[in-house]
Amino acid sequence: MFVGGSLMPFCRFRRALIERLVRDHDCRVICAYWGDRADGFFAPFDLEGVVWQDLGGDHASPPGIADLPPLARLFRTIRRHRPDVICCFNAKPIALGPRIARLARPGARIVALMEGLGSALSFLLDASGPKRRVFRTLTRPVDRWVLLNDRDAGVILDLHPQRRESISTLPGIGIDPDHFSPGPDLLAQRRLIFVGRLVPEKGIDMFLALARHLRGSDWRLAAAGLPTSHGIAPAEIESWLREGLLESCAPVHDMAAFYRRASVLVFPSRYEEGLPAVIMEAQASGLPCLVRDTPVLRGTIRHGETGFLVSGEDPSDWAAALKWLEEPATFAAFSAAARRHAVEQFDQDRINARLIGLLLQA
Repeated sequence: MFVGGSLMPFCRFRRALIERLVRDHDCRVICAYWGDRADGFFAPFDLEGVVWQDLGGDHASPPGIADLPPLARLFRTIRRHRPDVICCFNAKPIALGPRIARLARPGARIVALMEGLGSALSFLLDASGPKRRVFRTLTRPVDRWVLLNDRDAGVILDLHPQRRESISTLPGIGIDPDHFSPGPDLLAQRRLIFVGRLVPEKGIDMFLALARHLRGSDWRLAAAGLPTSHGIAPAEIESWLREGLLESCAPVHDMAAFYRRASVLVFPSRYEEGLPAVIMEAQASGLPCLVRDTPVLRGTIRHGETGFLVSGEDPSDWAAALKWLEEPATFAAFSAAARRHAVEQFDQDRINARLIGLLLQA
């Protein structure tokens, strides 16, 4: 059983894993998620052996009394289906799910797949904070922790030192390199892209600042952004389009096609990321990446080979990094290296095999 924060990660990032569990391991998979009707972009996929359960509620709001009905539905769903393994991912399911899972199914194996701290779990970096102590208590039932970077693994080890042997890291959640493949003449597209939820901490303001800095150049900018109920207001997004900063800013169904119409990914996130799938997908699509220089994100690209790490808030620094990629031979070398790096490091078949081993471990 998977318990997620919304439909989006199931549809965007979990389908291949779920299909493999059903096909190769004869598993019946229950997918439960906090209701995400405000986004209204994703729908459960139809697959034999998969059961969907909308728990209702709001995955993005802070935990509170409004989560009691979703937790009651989760309890009843677990009691009804009696899963052997319960994997919680995203902030709210990781914080609230393990205790409910242990109460509803005492013999189940509970796994927490933490793909990054994000804004919701950034309090874990405060070693003396009261929220951290509450989180430690709530997550004691977890039998196996799976993280995407060493920093986050260290945070969990500090919280649960007795679980040292039960803490594992993966190099991302994996991507399909056949699905995400380079398009023709990427540099000629002259298109910079931003991909992410339209919330301030994802760095959309830096992307807009870069757009203003590049006015008068032949670069075009576009965002594949998913609005959320707690994100940037639609009226503000409309103002960006009217100003001509972006040629588009909307959810995208076919992300592989979106990457093939682009030249460079700009990833200015200030979010406490894990190992972002967006950067893996873009590199598999042959896009060099400009990535904010943070300790966690340094492992996502090879600086000076598949893209550049950029520090600070000055758009001229991002533009200077972009300037290196305007020479066709340099761009071609970076594009080829990005594709090679993604195929070698982030192939979903290899990563899913490791994750399934951790999930089904006796």
